[in-house]
Amino acid sequence: MPLLPRLMTFGMATLLLSAPVAAAPLAISLPEALSLAARHNPQLKATRQSVAQAEAGVRQTRAAYWPTFGLNSSLNQEALTTVGAGLNLTLALDSHGGLGASRRISELQHDMARWSYESAAQQLRLDLTNSYFDLQDAEQQIRIAKISLDQATTLLADAQAMQRGGEGTVFEIQRAEMRLYEAQQSEAEAKGRYLIAQRALLRQIGQPSLEGVVPRDTVLRAGEWPLSLEASISRALDRRPEIRQANASLDLAENKRRLSLSAYGLQTQLFANASSNGLMTTGQSTISLVTDGPGLGPTYGVGGRISLNLFDGGAGRAQADQASHEADAMREELLSAQQAIQYEVEQAYVLFQIGEASTRFSESALSKAQEALSAARQRLVAGIGTQTDLILAQNDLVQAEVRRNKAIIDFNRALAALQRACFDLPMPESEKQ
Repeated sequence: MPLLPRLMTFGMATLLLSAPVAAAPLAISLPEALSLAARHNPQLKATRQSVAQAEAGVRQTRAAYWPTFGLNSSLNQEALTTVGAGLNLTLALDSHGGLGASRRISELQHDMARWSYESAAQQLRLDLTNSYFDLQDAEQQIRIAKISLDQATTLLADAQAMQRGGEGTVFEIQRAEMRLYEAQQSEAEAKGRYLIAQRALLRQIGQPSLEGVVPRDTVLRAGEWPLSLEASISRALDRRPEIRQANASLDLAENKRRLSLSAYGLQTQLFANASSNGLMTTGQSTISLVTDGPGLGPTYGVGGRISLNLFDGGAGRAQADQASHEADAMREELLSAQQAIQYEVEQAYVLFQIGEASTRFSESALSKAQEALSAARQRLVAGIGTQTDLILAQNDLVQAEVRRNKAIIDFNRALAALQRACFDLPMPESEKQ
């Protein structure tokens, strides 16, 4: 690691570790973290509100198919005082497809909002899963750093004891002290990275006010992927919301064109009304309402209205042309989305295969490192080995453990990326329908 990041991590770890002791952190599994994020993540909540907003838009456009019903009243004061009241009923007919296009647009917008939510949820699951693996990785780094520190402390004590017995040298003590300082620095850096990973996970869960979390799950392979590359690509193209959204955008543009052109068709309304007029007269301390006579009394009417837009300066056709160009652009977007998804699946699949091979090799390397350390200890006890050989064997074992754990975590990351690419990440229980 470069010097500046190492110093920054070391400094942060020193400051955080010197703070007062807080409450015990919460032990949490990955499914529990995903479930909490589904309820508390603010970005996911915002996308849910967008879906609810689109649902209200659908209800609004569907209301246009219902008649409107109103009540009116009047009071006129001229030579005579007249009063009136009436009921009006109006129903717009979809004679040229405008109402149907508006309804379809709102339904498509609702579908697109829902797919955006699903895409955001899958991306959050991937990000949070990676953060959980980062926390696992940081925890393993702390464990390995402590092992290295204990080993360095023991080796220093052994070197000092051997010098007192006349069998060791100052050089061996100095080398053991150097390794102890390196182990102490590595432990501080590992603790700093762990605290940073904790805060990142809590932020994605949506509860940064918690004191901290620790991973409950052990570092194990998260699962397998049963599909071939070709089957994975096919699954992704069938399930990814980006494809559905691109197809919906094509349909949306076509309905926008229909809506724009509907302005040039006949606009038809049916109506029915009932009203009553009366004459208000005043006498000696009395007010009378006269409803009999010419122009007075109840009246009724039923009919229809037809209107035709003769000239609008070409605005409607210009809007229709815009929608046609938008549809052409969406076809290109669909092709681009298909290519991008195919590349994403291919990349994730290759990383998954590399992860599988890496975990096998790292397990074999760890087994050999354990055997080498055991042999080095036996050689030292038998007097045919050296302290340096033992130190090297111990360092090899630590490095093998680091590589093994990193290989498993990288494999899990690759599996999660492949599941995300195919829109197949497991859902938390709180989101299952």
